[in-house]
Amino acid sequence: QLRAQKVVRAVEVAANSRPALGGVGVDLVEEARQGRLPRALGRNEEVDRLVQTISRQHQRAALLVGAPGVGKSVVLYEVCHRIAADNVPTRLRGVSVWYVSGNRLVSGMHYLGEWEQRALTIARANHTSSRS
Repeated sequence: QLRAQKVVRAVEVAANSRPALGGVGVDLVEEARQGRLPRALGRNEEVDRLVQTISRQHQRAALLVGAPGVGKSVVLYEVCHRIAADNVPTRLRGVSVWYVSGNRLVSGMHYLGEWEQRALTIARANHTSSRS
């Protein structure tokens, strides 16, 4: 219950700064700045590898795969902590990492085209903001 209230507050704050993403997601870097994300202990190798992958100029996509509970999320959270502390390569400084909830993405939608339009709006807003 308490975690859900914190997420709702974070979404409301994000909605004021980025309307397209704020309504459906949470800025994990901001969550890290506020101390709301857990830290990854003993996972430096995985965190370093993920930072290296996403900071490359080409082929920057990363997919974390593993059984539930192995630490995929906490590795990503630690990357967010590093971004928040500017302890990343220059290319990643000031980057936002968003957790987008599928439930929020389709919330209130009645037709297939509505969620597609919302997803396109989010992608365009993210693409535009990443270029500035």
